[in-house]
Amino acid sequence: VYGDIIGDSNRTLIANVQSADTVMEQEKVKQLTIILLENAVKYTGDGDKIKVSLKSAEGGCILSVADTGIGIAEGDEEKIFQRFYRGENAQATKSGSGLGLAIARNTVEEIGGKIYATRNIPKGLIVTAFLPGRS
Repeated sequence: VYGDIIGDSNRTLIANVQSADTVMEQEKVKQLTIILLENAVKYTGDGDKIKVSLKSAEGGCILSVADTGIGIAEGDEEKIFQRFYRGENAQATKSGSGLGLAIARNTVEEIGGKIYATRNIPKGLIVTAFLPGRS
């Protein structure tokens, strides 16, 4: 799936996916990962890197997608999860609806998880989701 999303672009995909326990159905984890990867691909260009990580954590697992793309403005870390919100740099460079990360947040929060974004210094974005495990 990851290779299909990256396609023939000149980006580097680094994946570190381990076995992890979560209450989220496998298909929903896959859909969430696809949303985050598609977002990263959209806002990266030739030569950029995208790192996908899934690992066990206390009480569940952590899914993270980090890129070296255009990133977000300081203060937009929470806003990018709002429906139809698109940062100024995103509006200027790519078309889109502003729904992908809102759907990702809804998917994660449905199972009691948390999702947040941080700026990837010096450039890019990191989106991290905590998915709770089975009790």
